[in-house]
Amino acid sequence: MNYINKRIRESANGRECQFNIPGVCNHDSATVVWVHSDQLRHGKGTGIKAHDVFGAYGCSACHAWYSGPADREDKRDAFQLAFERSLVILVKGGVLK
Repeated sequence: MNYINKRIRESANGRECQFNIPGVCNHDSATVVWVHSDQLRHGKGTGIKAHDVFGAYGCSACHAWYSGPADREDKRDAFQLAFERSLVILVKGGVLK
């Protein structure tokens, strides 16, 4: 069973997108959600989201890009950077201790 943390998911409300993909990002904090990793090693499976801790703040446009047919390596690199940025925000904000 995957790790679920409602506080992490809810913390996305009003946040800035941490993907900031040039030419893609809409920079609209009203559309930001907790974007789960698409990597198997993070708990992702068919019809199963990754563990909540493996995610990042992403706007609707960056989320669509990440979930779409973009190059796998580009997606992995973009997620890693967004994940690291988001992790710092979660810790500084007291969502994760």
